[in-house]
Amino acid sequence: MKYQEEYNEFIKDYQSGATNAEAVGILIARMAQYFAEYNIQSAGLERDFNKKAAEIETSADEDTGKIVSSAKAKVIAAATDEYGVFLETNAHLKNIEQYINGLKYLQRGILQEYSQVGMT
Repeated sequence: MKYQEEYNEFIKDYQSGATNAEAVGILIARMAQYFAEYNIQSAGLERDFNKKAAEIETSADEDTGKIVSSAKAKVIAAATDEYGVFLETNAHLKNIEQYINGLKYLQRGILQEYSQVGMT
């Protein structure tokens, strides 16, 4: 994923000592953009999953011809590709959120370090 590649590249730069608070801020802004993109994507995927779940809930069991029970429909819906893609996208959202939180903490630390040595 592109956001992971950017973050990994940033970590390499950070480890080499080539990082300042401005670079961290720029990466935070980029991660926020990735978050927004995945968030919109997640909404669409949730809609797609809900449509699939509704189809399953209103379908008839092939063996008995009876409407599928709600409990069985939930289990079947949770096993669909639509749900898997939705879950994966939400995992990316959580990853990005954690990256942003970590970067904000790092940025505060860098700014505090600079202020203590009079570099601001």
